[in-house]
Amino acid sequence: MKYSAVIALCLLLGLAGCNKIPHEQQSVSIPVPGTDLSLAGTVIWPEGEGPFPLAILNHGTSSAANRAKFNYWRKPHVVNALIERGFAVLIPMRRGFGATGGEYRATTDGCAVEHPNFYEAGIKAGEDIVAAINFAPTIARVNSDRIILVGHSAGGYGAIAAASMVPGKVAAVANFGGGRGGRYNAWGEPCHPKVLAEAITRYTQSITAPVLWYYAENDRFFSPKAATQWFDAYTAAGGKGALVIGPAFKDNGHSILMAKDGIPIWTPSFDQFLKQYGLINSSQ
Repeated sequence: MKYSAVIALCLLLGLAGCNKIPHEQQSVSIPVPGTDLSLAGTVIWPEGEGPFPLAILNHGTSSAANRAKFNYWRKPHVVNALIERGFAVLIPMRRGFGATGGEYRATTDGCAVEHPNFYEAGIKAGEDIVAAINFAPTIARVNSDRIILVGHSAGGYGAIAAASMVPGKVAAVANFGGGRGGRYNAWGEPCHPKVLAEAITRYTQSITAPVLWYYAENDRFFSPKAATQWFDAYTAAGGKGALVIGPAFKDNGHSILMAKDGIPIWTPSFDQFLKQYGLINSSQ
């Protein structure tokens, strides 16, 4: 079912119908190599036999009290938008979050330290995303040679780290509001942005996939200034892709990826990026 048709159906059924994913889905258990652990996850398929390219959708982070509340992080509006574009979707829950639970590993040691471990935090998140990438060939009706990573906030940053860990296995990365060191009350100015730029430079040495960097003008955690600094570090190290500073969205553009009203704002840039690198048909 096309996303436009889903929206039309939502309008007929009322707002509650807009919070559904009207597609086949299945809960899965994703092994973590080198451990006896597994990640909780969800696979959602478009209609048809496939094989479909796969979008691995990666959540952000939160306070310790809220990480357990992530459950399976099935965000209907972004999932339906990806399905409309022909992707199957895999949503892995990283260690320390929601249905996976366990120890949270991607800590940065906070903003009070002189040199937060942003690089290591990205690698820790990336290890779980790589587990999802390695799991992809076991998913029915999926073309595991055409994987894109889509990530929000710390999940976007972790997706960049993951792409550096498995060069050649990822066709593209779409990073929405990605970063670490965000401070809610600092209005877009993260702590130690130079340290994060240094981490990005290190990741970029082995990234082969193009990366879309999408940030809203009023992202409360990561301002256009910070996003530009990080993208400049990425391109200076040889990375390819695009930086898009989208318009302000409501009172905090950091949430634009998942919001129903955000879909028509970010999807044109996303589509242009995918078409540029041959990941969707130019007619879509």
